[in-house]
Amino acid sequence: MKDTLIILRKEFANLFKDKRTVFSIFFLPVILFVVIFYFINMMSTQEEAKLDKTVYKIYTNNAQVLKTFASYLQDDYIIVDKVGNLEEDLRDSKIHLAVIFDGGTTAEDFLTNENLKVQVYSYSGSSASERIQNNFYSSIRTKRDEFLKQELESNGMSAKLLEMPNISIENVATEKEMAGSFLGMLLPYMLVLYLFTSSFSIGFDTTAGEKERQTLTILLSNQVSRTSIAWAKILYIMLMNITSATISIIAFIIAFSTMMKGVPSDMLAAFNFETVMVLLFTTIGMAVLIAAIIVVVGIFAKSVKEASSYTMPIFVIVIIFGVMSMQPEAFKETGMMIYIPLINGIITLKQLFTTPNLPIYEFVVSLLVNLGVTSVLVFLASKMFSNEKFVFRTES
Repeated sequence: MKDTLIILRKEFANLFKDKRTVFSIFFLPVILFVVIFYFINMMSTQEEAKLDKTVYKIYTNNAQVLKTFASYLQDDYIIVDKVGNLEEDLRDSKIHLAVIFDGGTTAEDFLTNENLKVQVYSYSGSSASERIQNNFYSSIRTKRDEFLKQELESNGMSAKLLEMPNISIENVATEKEMAGSFLGMLLPYMLVLYLFTSSFSIGFDTTAGEKERQTLTILLSNQVSRTSIAWAKILYIMLMNITSATISIIAFIIAFSTMMKGVPSDMLAAFNFETVMVLLFTTIGMAVLIAAIIVVVGIFAKSVKEASSYTMPIFVIVIIFGVMSMQPEAFKETGMMIYIPLINGIITLKQLFTTPNLPIYEFVVSLLVNLGVTSVLVFLASKMFSNEKFVFRTES
């Protein structure tokens, strides 16, 4: 254990000598997320302000009926009575909407005759066209409801019939589930992404990189247990994984929640002592396994470039499952997937924030499986450190 800690201190000392690496790990993610979401929010706000000021051009073959149906439209618009090619004019924003009335002469005709049709044309490639189409449709429905109320009252019936049945909607989700729905979609993906990406540069540099620089042989020439070397490098990569992932995710949540609209303000309600403990140990289990994979691949590969190519298929598979976890209903039924290393961590984190109870079974299985596979890889790494065929396997 003493040798492991000495090597671990050496790795951290080398890391903090490189100011650019320290900046990229501890500060760059915060800056990036703040800048990214600042510009996303700024562009969204500017686009919304632009749409609010737009005077929408609507083509129609019956201006009078259009005005009746658009009486509840909040946007400013003008009526265009001539177009060239309808589709091309919509694509070129010469018009934003086209409303063709088939057969009728008054708005009441279209409200009472089911054979008459209103054909609305819009272009989804234009945000202005999409907005006026949605708002015009809403205006038509409001006008229809107004007409139906008048008809009911004129026939001696209550307009409240349109509001029947009297429906009361109650969400049975707990406060944790409501607050955690956002985290449950993003956190597993974000976490596994950063655990891998932070491992690549740091992990391969301390294994394959040291082989390329021929500094690994100096370390191995000392009277140090090969297992101690393997554990030191795994712990180093794991600690940097967790640090990088934690900083990046905190920066993401802060930047997203403060600069974007519609984010749950009570997101912290998803966290309590039990949740934090499960999150912590699940993350440690995933981080130490990824670190062990990086060490084994790094000591096997001839170069950092080769090591990255070997790890990429695993990375892609895990990221696919991370993306799958962003679906609200994903992994409700775990099946045998809970026994797959790394994937089980994603499943556990997903269920941690989207179910009312702690996923104890998933947590225990994922932790045992990931740590068990890690132990095998540590044993393998120590054997590889003792084998000159791997230690001196370089491109030079």
